[in-house]
Amino acid sequence: MKKIILAVILILVTLNGTIYANATPVKWNECPTSVLISIDKESPVEVLSEDLTFDLSAGKIENYGYVAEVIADYMMRNDSQETVSTKMIFPIAGNIFEKTEETVLVESNGAWVDYEIFYGPTIDYEGTYKTDLNQMVSEIYHNNYFNTENFSAEDTGTLYTFDTEKLDDDFRLEVSFDISPADNNFFSFGFNGFSVTEEGGCKFVSQIKDETPKIFILGDKAEFLVRIYELDQGKEVEHNYLEITKSEKEMQVSDFVVDYISDITKDGITSENIEDHKGFYYEFLDELFDKTGFFVTDDDVASGLVEERFIMLSYEIEFEPEEEKNVMVKYNVQGSYDRSETVAPIYTYEYLLTPAENWKTFSDLEIKILPPADVPYVIESTLNLNKDPLGNYIGSFENLPENDLKFSLYKNEKITLQDKIGGYFNNNLYSILIFGFIIFLVSIILGFSLLLIKIFKKMKNRSHF
Repeated sequence: MKKIILAVILILVTLNGTIYANATPVKWNECPTSVLISIDKESPVEVLSEDLTFDLSAGKIENYGYVAEVIADYMMRNDSQETVSTKMIFPIAGNIFEKTEETVLVESNGAWVDYEIFYGPTIDYEGTYKTDLNQMVSEIYHNNYFNTENFSAEDTGTLYTFDTEKLDDDFRLEVSFDISPADNNFFSFGFNGFSVTEEGGCKFVSQIKDETPKIFILGDKAEFLVRIYELDQGKEVEHNYLEITKSEKEMQVSDFVVDYISDITKDGITSENIEDHKGFYYEFLDELFDKTGFFVTDDDVASGLVEERFIMLSYEIEFEPEEEKNVMVKYNVQGSYDRSETVAPIYTYEYLLTPAENWKTFSDLEIKILPPADVPYVIESTLNLNKDPLGNYIGSFENLPENDLKFSLYKNEKITLQDKIGGYFNNNLYSILIFGFIIFLVSIILGFSLLLIKIFKKMKNRSHF
């Protein structure tokens, strides 16, 4: 009996993992957006007012979250007797492939404002995105952010190219170098395998694809051997009679990086973009070396480039003495999705206000939230919001609030006990069913055992007569 109970406990502990009743995620995090940031702390420009609108009334859903059209409408004033040109930064979350920045509209007095783009670090959605945005923006803008430790732009390396166009797709190309991986850095393209040889060298393997395999080595000049083979029922069959064209070319890192990233992204990231942001791409590749040791593949690069990161839109607006100007920023943002404790999802949006402390003054913040029809209630907010007769939520603040804005939307006005119970059953349905089946099975075993004991006792009693 003790063994049966112990077995049940062990099974329940095993089931205490993340098992859900449907395919939608329990959580989906999105990065907060932010107020406009002033680069110059000594700027005489003050923010007279900001009208901030989160419009979700269209009910559009992307990545499990409702899309909010955010409009941040500022009235600004130059509080000086001189003409000033003020540098501003607007940080957004996005990735380089999607060109997220192209969805942002910036206007000054109704006229389009051109901006310059700076790429920042990747976003850690566990909460460390709440880094000091003012400091990060300043470092990126003044070009103090990007630095490398594993190589420099002026370093020269050797690019080894292997023309496999005449080989069948079933063949594999193996290239062995006689140099130590501990003393050299390797960039590979088109190779899907790497190992260290018994002699202390290194070996690359490529399953023949459409692209031409390449290896760029920063360090010693290398001798290499090429082997061509195919797998036949798990055994390597060599085809060394086949020949491929091999070439070597010395290149500076600055030139190689442009070609390397263009090839990997198939020109999804243009050479012009890479040239304009070389500092970022140098540090990006340098960080990959820190993670992998000495060997960076095209897959490492592609995976890193699609990660969400801070993208800074920088622009300048000129103010005449004591001039007031309207500055408007419009963009779309998805909220975080969470149904870990409720039967229906909670959608949360966050807007960072604290970076606004760089402005000379900041006053009269008006917040307006237009919720979607399916989730019309703000059930939680870090700032005081009041519901108007139209179902919108309004907040008015004379000065910059001490807290950032964070609000959550739900289908009901409150989260009830029924919601929580329904959420628990929804997220743990399989565990509950299996638990119920185990209890049912244990009950049958116990009942059958008790029945056998009774029968045995009756038979034993009869044997005494």
